[in-house]
Amino acid sequence: MVIKMDAAAARTIALDVSEEQLTRAKELDNDKVVNPRSNDPVSTVKNLTHSYGPDLTLSMSGSPDNRVSTVRSTKSRRDWFCQEA
Repeated sequence: MVIKMDAAAARTIALDVSEEQLTRAKELDNDKVVNPRSNDPVSTVKNLTHSYGPDLTLSMSGSPDNRVSTVRSTKSRRDWFCQEA
């Protein structure tokens, strides 16, 4: 599930392996959507953020690979959150 939260001057990048969820993410006005099965999630997110990485990331899948990508793509290694499924 991808959720768009309103925030001043914030951009959102939604990642999901489900095309249905990515379509929903577009409908919820996420700025970019990425399928990590067809793109390297870390390099894609870094490219979309001009090599800075996002200020905050949320990992909701519970996948060990997803957790690693979440930490590696975040600007500060302390501003991430993982929710176990």
